[in-house]
Amino acid sequence: MKILGTLQLRVMGVLWDFPGAPFNVNNMHEKLNEDEILPKLAQTTVGTVMTSLNKIGFTRHLIIPGDRAFYHKADISREDYLNNLLRHALQDVCGGYSGLFDASVELTRKEHTHD
Repeated sequence: MKILGTLQLRVMGVLWDFPGAPFNVNNMHEKLNEDEILPKLAQTTVGTVMTSLNKIGFTRHLIIPGDRAFYHKADISREDYLNNLLRHALQDVCGGYSGLFDASVELTRKEHTHD
């Protein structure tokens, strides 16, 4: 799995925070630039990032009838991304042994589904 860069994570963060709301470039640009601490982004930059996320399989396009814009939704959950990121980090550090991590993730999922 690809490790996302800073701008890609900012876009995915919005998609993960609003899972039921598809975003086009215009409304993603507006949402990202609401943050008063982080640097403002150009609309073309946001569009490029959203296109790259689609090409690598992190988002999917949605077509809304009557609208000419491409809308994007996350195609991978935040949890799955973080689990894969941690698994790869453990494999790098532990020489490929991530069996304990996989078992721990599975137990955690079972605990959360039975509550």
